[in-house]
Amino acid sequence: MVAVKTINFQDRIIGGDKGQNAAIMEAAISSSMSHPNVVATYYHEIKPMRVEGMKVADSADMVMDWKLYIVQARMDCIIPSLWWLMDA
Repeated sequence: MVAVKTINFQDRIIGGDKGQNAAIMEAAISSSMSHPNVVATYYHEIKPMRVEGMKVADSADMVMDWKLYIVQARMDCIIPSLWWLMDA
């Protein structure tokens, strides 16, 4: 079983590029790591989002919104649940 996470980004927000680049870099680094204490990342991809009534141009310069997809291992399938600690 996997968990699919999505993160939406807007290109033209001040400082938006910094957050977008950090999220993409984190997805890329985590997909190259293999360690028992790190959630396995199997796949990541960033795609332009379509806006109703507008066509997405072929040029990336015209795209305003992006969606980052991250496919990771589900933790509840890997390790036993630790919810019982919350009740203590």
